[in-house]
Amino acid sequence: MAFVARAPTRSLIAHLAGMRCFYDQMKCRAILEKDEERCYVPPAERPDWMPIRDEHNFDIATSKRFLRYPDLRARFSACPVPHEVAQSAKPLLVVHNKYNIEWGRGPINYIPLAALDKLFGELKSRYTVIYIRHGADAAQGYSRDHNTALMLDETEVLQRHPAVLSFDDLYRRSALRGQAGDFNMFKNAIYSRCYHFISSQGGGAHQIALYSGSLIAILHREGRELEWAYSSGYYGFMADPPPIRVICRDEHELEQVVPIFVNSRVVAGRVVVSEAGELLQRPTVNSSN
Repeated sequence: MAFVARAPTRSLIAHLAGMRCFYDQMKCRAILEKDEERCYVPPAERPDWMPIRDEHNFDIATSKRFLRYPDLRARFSACPVPHEVAQSAKPLLVVHNKYNIEWGRGPINYIPLAALDKLFGELKSRYTVIYIRHGADAAQGYSRDHNTALMLDETEVLQRHPAVLSFDDLYRRSALRGQAGDFNMFKNAIYSRCYHFISSQGGGAHQIALYSGSLIAILHREGRELEWAYSSGYYGFMADPPPIRVICRDEHELEQVVPIFVNSRVVAGRVVVSEAGELLQRPTVNSSN
C-alpha cells in the first residue's frame, strides 16, 4: 500500500482596495481586490476560526503561536522613493495626522495646527520632515470607511515651513513621472527608510508599529490601545526590535517630545536616545519599549 502526499491547497486572498502590496509575495492561489467600503466588525461577530478575535483582549502566548508578522522594513526597502527622500542628507521624520469622524463623533485624536506648527519649527532643521494626512488631498489610493475625513486646512502651516514635504505632493509628482505605483507601496517605501515617527492614535500608528527599531510618539486622547496595545500588546511584538513608544495624552505633552527626537540617532538598525533615562521618565510623558 502506498501513500501519496497531497500538496496543500493554496488559499484565495481577498483584500480591500489599496492593500495588494501587503499580500503580493504570498504563495496563494489568487489575490482578489474587493470593491467595497471598509467597516468595523465587533469582536463577537468575527469568525470563530480566528485565533484572535479581539485585538484589545488576547493572550500573548496565543499570538506567538499563530501570528507571524512580516518584516516590512526589509520587504519595502528595495522599492524606489522620490529623490527628495533618497538624497536627503538628514534623517527622515514622518508626521502622520488624521482629522475625521471617530466613534460616531467629531475629530478626537488629531494633531492640531498649532502643535504641527511648533513641531515643524523645532524639528525641520534636524530632520527631513514628511507630513501625511489621508483625506487631505484627492491623491488617494486606499479604501474608504465610515470614519469620514473632514477638512483641516494645513496649507498655511505648510507654507510657513517650506522645508516640510507634503506626502500627497510627493506622491503626485512621482505619479506624473510614472514612478509612484500603488499608493500603499509608495508609503511603505518611504516608511522603510524612516526610523522617527510622530502620529495620532489609530490605523496610521498601527502601521508604523510594524517598522522595526523605530521611535514613535503617539498623540492618544481616546481609544482602547492605551489599556492594552501600546505597553503589553501587539505594539511590542509586531516588529523586531519593536519601536520605542512615547504616549502623549494631549498636544502639550506631544510638543514636549521634541528633546527626545533631537537627542536620538539610529545605531545598528534601531533608534537610540541619548539621556533616555531623563527624557523618557518625565511625569508628563508615558513611554514603553
